[in-house]
Amino acid sequence: MIKSVATTISFRLCSLLVIMLFTCPSNAYALPRLNTASLILLLVDNLTLTDITGGLLPHIKTFFDGGACALVNNNVATGSNLASSYLTLGTGTRSRATEGQPGYMPWGVFSDEDSLALEVLQRRVNTTTQGEVLQPEIISMVGANQNLGYLVDVGALGATLQNAGYNTAVIGCADTNTKERPLVNMFMNREGSVPYGNLGPGLLVREPSGPFGYWTSSHAVLAAARHYKQKAHVIAIEWSDLYRVDKYTHYCQPSIAVKMREQALRQLDEFAALLLAEFPSGENGTSIAIISPSARLHGIDSGQRLTPIAVCGFNIDGGHLISNTTRRSGLVANIDLPASILVYFNLSIPDTMVGHPISIVPTKNAVESLVELAEQTHCNYYQRPFVIRLFIGYLIVTLGLAIIATLSRQVRLKSLVQYSLLGGVMVPLALLLLPLLPPTSILVTVLIVVAASLLPPITAYLLDDKRKVFWALAATTVFVLALDVARGQYLVGSSILGYCYITGARYYGLGNEYMGIFIGASLTLLGLSLEFLRLDSRCSRLIIGITAILGSYFIGASQLGANAGGTLAFALGSWVTFLGFKKNRLSWCEVRGAFLITVIIVALLPLSELYFAKTNSHIGHAFWLLRQQRLPALMGIVQRKVGMNLKLLRYSLWSRVLMMLFLTLGTVFLGPYQHKFQWQRSQPALTASIKGSIVAAVAALIANDSGVVAGATTLLFPVALLLINFLSTKDQSEVRLSNC
Repeated sequence: MIKSVATTISFRLCSLLVIMLFTCPSNAYALPRLNTASLILLLVDNLTLTDITGGLLPHIKTFFDGGACALVNNNVATGSNLASSYLTLGTGTRSRATEGQPGYMPWGVFSDEDSLALEVLQRRVNTTTQGEVLQPEIISMVGANQNLGYLVDVGALGATLQNAGYNTAVIGCADTNTKERPLVNMFMNREGSVPYGNLGPGLLVREPSGPFGYWTSSHAVLAAARHYKQKAHVIAIEWSDLYRVDKYTHYCQPSIAVKMREQALRQLDEFAALLLAEFPSGENGTSIAIISPSARLHGIDSGQRLTPIAVCGFNIDGGHLISNTTRRSGLVANIDLPASILVYFNLSIPDTMVGHPISIVPTKNAVESLVELAEQTHCNYYQRPFVIRLFIGYLIVTLGLAIIATLSRQVRLKSLVQYSLLGGVMVPLALLLLPLLPPTSILVTVLIVVAASLLPPITAYLLDDKRKVFWALAATTVFVLALDVARGQYLVGSSILGYCYITGARYYGLGNEYMGIFIGASLTLLGLSLEFLRLDSRCSRLIIGITAILGSYFIGASQLGANAGGTLAFALGSWVTFLGFKKNRLSWCEVRGAFLITVIIVALLPLSELYFAKTNSHIGHAFWLLRQQRLPALMGIVQRKVGMNLKLLRYSLWSRVLMMLFLTLGTVFLGPYQHKFQWQRSQPALTASIKGSIVAAVAALIANDSGVVAGATTLLFPVALLLINFLSTKDQSEVRLSNC
């Protein structure tokens, strides 16, 4: 009982320390409560970084140069639409909403029921709350987000602000050929109400030159902002002309659409100048943020999936924005914005919000570096599918030839397979080093990777020693990965084989692809090194044990790999290697002991983050959610992992590679040569490391969200080494002699 109370007190003290760090002015800007508007949000739908730097937005460009800026990942739960983007900004977690669910003024007619919006909302929600802007469809939105595998609190941001006494006002109308007024989704409370606002068509001005015959009226929007200046603490303005133009491109000639967008940009800049003059940033503690909550879907800039954000105002210096969600200077996520707004007003963040407060990193030439980040990210995003398919196709063909070579007596085919395998295991290293070069065309990228993959086979041919070349390749891969992860994961995060900032599944640490590469390369490197050194059994086991501990820490530590599934796989594979060294068979007791040690190592990760780490990774956050929500959180994690792996098994080409790798292993161990497999005596360390790698691959397959990918990449190095060793004429001769 005493231990439980002490643990609870320690946990709360650590949580209080984390909150104090986040709300400190050096980490996140915070303001005392004011009686007038202190936070102005200008939300510009479909704005791109190219628009900022293109010369048509001089006032906004000056705003970005003088403030703190970043790129935003605007992913939502499913699909992509404006309503989901704003709902995600209001919940702090990826959410979904359907189109055709606009906000209403209380006396607006809700056509589906031929009733006033206020009547419909009161009938559906059973509340007497009256705001100036309403969302009658809030109940259906709650229902649409119930089966996502995690909790979505619709109305969390608005409710938290209103419960603390902070009023909000929403201004903006995105009507096209249908009624679209999604801004209500960001600041409505849990009853579908916003205290102040205007989403009516009076914010638009009828002009024949505008998309669908309308432009946003600068004077009407500015007048509404002035009206709420003394009433609301937060004023959110949606500027939807760019969205309206992009949607109208389906109905007009491309040249006309270009002219419309240029006119929309000029009008946006004129309005921004008026708004900045009306609400000078820094005066009376006022802060202003310009945010693009949704990516452009059509046109020449539609590939810019990451959108710009900039903040100026009280206690805010220039530089890059960053958050614990991304840990990347100049990169934040949309789910970070509601958490940042709450911290701005010194309010606690609800448990259901998975985003983190945004902080500022001083940076020179901030906008220019954002352009470089965007170019690298978008280049990888579009080159990744082709390059990965090419690599996977190469692996499948090579493994198919390896199976044929294993079952045949063709010496030339065996030699060709060995050289091809050396080239294949070089590709991950080549893709890891590729970000050191400027972004290039896809043709140049492929030529560079092909040229790099030819180096190991040529070197092995000249040296006539494939195993030493393989050892050098594995050692280089492990060293470069370790160095890059320790220095901030720039190469992993920018690699075509790494994670993608646009898809947003991961922003830091070791992704599943390179996590598998690291595990497979490390274990095979360990086995080969011990074979070369020929140490006694005691020293070898000591080295294996140290490798297990250090490697598990490297993969799982919050500031390094931050990969719980990878930690489980590496720890289990390493201990199987440890126990299998110099032993033909493992007892169930030893296997249970290895599994227990592995569980303890993995359990230490979230505990160390909660009590010692300065910032929690997603591992610590998941553990925290388990403590708070228990079974629902656990079921959500399991549902997400199982669903992702089933999807990958059906649609991902990596599942074909995994199948071929296991088929190759079965052919080697169960084929006509299995009676010659006597490596346990002649090469105990290598045999143990391959066994450990296979176990690690199975663990990675089960424990990771993208387990199919992790399992396949984990087996790449071990299977390649196994085949190179097995298909070598010299090695088979040695095996025959040992059998005699």
